[in-house]
Amino acid sequence: FLAQALTPEKGKSDPTLEELDLMNNSIGPEGARAIAGVMTCNKRLKKINLWWNNIGNKGLEAICENLRKDYPRDFVLDVRYNGFDRSDPSVDWEKMKQQLENSKLEYEGDPEECRFRGWPEE
Repeated sequence: FLAQALTPEKGKSDPTLEELDLMNNSIGPEGARAIAGVMTCNKRLKKINLWWNNIGNKGLEAICENLRKDYPRDFVLDVRYNGFDRSDPSVDWEKMKQQLENSKLEYEGDPEECRFRGWPEE
């Protein structure tokens, strides 16, 4: 229901919410997929915090697949502490990394300066 409320109806303007903090809500991979859908069409969101939601590799894949190329300069997406498993052979980490690069959300360097926070370490 939250994802529906954050998705603009056809022909109407975006909801006015600019920050979404879902820290520690156990949304899991399905919740991450719903939020990923919101990210594709809601242009007002500037910060999404998904810390400690157990979205796992599949949730991160859904998010990366739905990244746009036109985020505002101050947009931040934080997915730290979500149980990512870099040893999972079913995940195409290079593809996700490329999707992040295409979205122009920086993800390397100081975590507090990156716009995409929480890229899984090798």
